[in-house]
Amino acid sequence: MAATAEALKAELPVGVLARDLQTHPDDRGTFTEIFREEWGTGVRPIQWNCVSSLAGTLRGVHVHARHDDYLIVLRGLASIALRDLRQDSPTCRRTVVVDLDGERLRAITIPTGVAHGFYFRRNSAHVYTVSHYWDTADEMGCRWDDPALELPWRIPEPPRLSPPRHLGGQPQHDDQRVRAQASGTRRLRRRDTTAVTCRAPGSESTRERSRQVFVARMRTSSASTRASSAWT
Repeated sequence: MAATAEALKAELPVGVLARDLQTHPDDRGTFTEIFREEWGTGVRPIQWNCVSSLAGTLRGVHVHARHDDYLIVLRGLASIALRDLRQDSPTCRRTVVVDLDGERLRAITIPTGVAHGFYFRRNSAHVYTVSHYWDTADEMGCRWDDPALELPWRIPEPPRLSPPRHLGGQPQHDDQRVRAQASGTRRLRRRDTTAVTCRAPGSESTRERSRQVFVARMRTSSASTRASSAWT
């Protein structure tokens, strides 16, 4: 994580914010402020979560229509892959991977419409807050290896993936997981003809609710006023 958050600004999609955090060490340990409202993170916290991940784990890729994320890796090392899917964003289709290291704390804000996934290169722990309570209707998943995402993961071996929820959460081998994630999907299409495979978890009615939430949110977003045609 050589580049500073300030140096990353030009590479990030519009609305994605990175902030280097200041850690204060002493004989007892360290103290770090991880959030202040005055920092202008773009997220008003309503729920905080803490997650631990084994080395080689990949979480995502997800995209949300309603809630924004604010995330810090406290321990370990994670590569955060981002893809701007917002139709009217000046950085539409921009793809970038940002490393977050527990040895040098950095916070990142991920707004609605930006697809994101996390690959953990070491045993890691991270905390994140969201602007709305967790809701399956706002959880749209994209295949982590979809070529249309153009995510430069730099993954040395098949990652550890979570079992698809619509298959009952049964453990599977990595190649089986990848194939299973392709079923029950919807195609998220954009005007530039690029197609990204996305699905909402749960039943067909839940997936339809996700589609409706996505369309409604994007219709009212000043950055994505034409995204109502995204779902087919």
